[in-house]
Amino acid sequence: MYLLEMLVKKQIRFNSVLSWKDPYENYLSKHNYHKNQEKVDVRKFAESFFGICWTTAKESELMWNTYRSKYDKEIVLKIESTAGKIVEICLKDQSGNGVNKIFYGQEIKYLSQRSMVTNLKDSYKFEDFYNVYLKYLFLKRNSYKHEQEYRFIAQIQVNEPFQSMPDYVQIPFSNCFIDKIVIDPITSDSDVAYAKKVISMVENTLNVVKSDLYSVPKIKTIKIV
Repeated sequence: MYLLEMLVKKQIRFNSVLSWKDPYENYLSKHNYHKNQEKVDVRKFAESFFGICWTTAKESELMWNTYRSKYDKEIVLKIESTAGKIVEICLKDQSGNGVNKIFYGQEIKYLSQRSMVTNLKDSYKFEDFYNVYLKYLFLKRNSYKHEQEYRFIAQIQVNEPFQSMPDYVQIPFSNCFIDKIVIDPITSDSDVAYAKKVISMVENTLNVVKSDLYSVPKIKTIKIV
C-alpha cells in the first residue's frame, strides 16, 4: 500500500511527467524540434519535470470506479488535504538533499483537442519555450474536465545537460499533511477495520472513515392504503 510507504518514509511522490498516459499531456514533448538546423531532444528537457495530481471534485461513483479498475486487488483510499499544505511541503524542499527544485501549482485548464493542437506555433524563441512547455503541463482535453484536477509540478535543476533522471522523486515532509482518509464505499467492514488498524500503527492521529456514498438512509415504515 503506497499510503503506508508514504507515511513511514514521510515522503510524497512526484512522478515523471513522461509517465502520463494521455498522449495530449506532455503534448510538446511529442514533436520534433530543431535549432540552428540541429535536432533538439526536448524529451531530455522534459525528464526534469515531475508531477502529482489532485482533484477538487466531490466524491462520486465515477471517481471510485476509475481507481478500482487500476487497483482491483487493493483497498482503494482517498486522501484529503489542502493546496496550502502541499505548497508548504514544496517550499521547505526547494534545495533539499543539495538538489535545487522549482515548484509550480495550479488548477488544470481544459481545452478542446483542436485548441491544444492549433494553439501550438511552428516556431518559438529559445527563451520563450520554457514558459510554453510549462503552460502545456497544466492543460488537458475537455474529455477530462470531470476530474477538476489541481496539479503540482516540480522541476529538478540538473548540473549537467544530459544528466539521467529517475522515474519519480520523493519530497520529504515533517508534519502530516493529510486531513482525512476515506475508504472505498464497497470495501467490506472487515477490510475497513484492517485498513484502520494498519494505518493507525503508522500514524495514529489520522481520521480514517469509510465513504458513505452508498449508505442507506434510515428505513421508514410507509403505509399503503
